[in-house]
Amino acid sequence: MAWLVALGLCVTVVFIVIAVFLASVRNARALRQDLNERFDGVQARLEKQANALTDQLLARRNDSRE
Repeated sequence: MAWLVALGLCVTVVFIVIAVFLASVRNARALRQDLNERFDGVQARLEKQANALTDQLLARRNDSRE
């Protein structure tokens, strides 16, 4: 009968470990998605700034040729 208590405790511990692991995997996925979204935003802003600088340089270059 004591082995049933020990078995129940072991099964409970296994379920707790699995639950913690699954929660950490979900958290890691959420963090990765958040970082990807932030990186995409930064990349878009940098590309927009680079395009604006390129346009300005081309406009100055064309103005100096005239």
